[in-house]
Amino acid sequence: MLFSFLNILANNFLPVIGASGNYYSMSKFLDYVKKNSLSIIGIFISIIALIISIFSYSQSERSVSIQEKQYLGSISTIWKARVDNDDISMEIISTNPNVHLQVASVIFPSEISEHEWPIESPEFKLHLTSQKVSVADLVSSVVPYKKDFITKLDDAKIPIIIWSRYVVNSELYEDLALYSLDYEGITWSDEYRTPSVKFNGISFQARLTEVDNKRKLLDSMWGRKPSKLLP
Repeated sequence: MLFSFLNILANNFLPVIGASGNYYSMSKFLDYVKKNSLSIIGIFISIIALIISIFSYSQSERSVSIQEKQYLGSISTIWKARVDNDDISMEIISTNPNVHLQVASVIFPSEISEHEWPIESPEFKLHLTSQKVSVADLVSSVVPYKKDFITKLDDAKIPIIIWSRYVVNSELYEDLALYSLDYEGITWSDEYRTPSVKFNGISFQARLTEVDNKRKLLDSMWGRKPSKLLP
């Protein structure tokens, strides 16, 4: 209808070229409006209805997107860690109260550990005794001893991958994600004293799809510096 109306305007009411110059057939236009007022009103109503329809569709799409995100949020999880007082183990906890962990494991860069470490049930704890020794050796090599100085390494991170299987509302799900193991290190003024390492927890970095060689991925991301976690 809109195109028909525009064609009528183009054919009947555009300037007419004459010997004396341009002029407009305004009277003809007014006569047409009077005779076809209902049709013109109908065209404008159709245009308004089309605009409302487009707006409603956009709002509907947005609503569906929000609902989808809410659903995905209700069945997904981000893990956090509560470090034990012994500082060699941490309890893995979900940020989603509806998530019930069944089994999980952690992969470290090769320099820290060549093994895939289970998060052991029923407490779902990650034990870090051997990893702490490796991290202390790392701190010693990258933050060398200085006589009469105590050197502290703040906000250091080691990339890790956590695989997990959990239950939400009686449905089983799996997750693979990149995290960082956050820690602090201290090199003492005593040359023969082992550097101290304090684990602060884990931080979420990104979701991962299936990776063929997870440890190779971690090695390529980490490099050598303990405080550097490349994206």
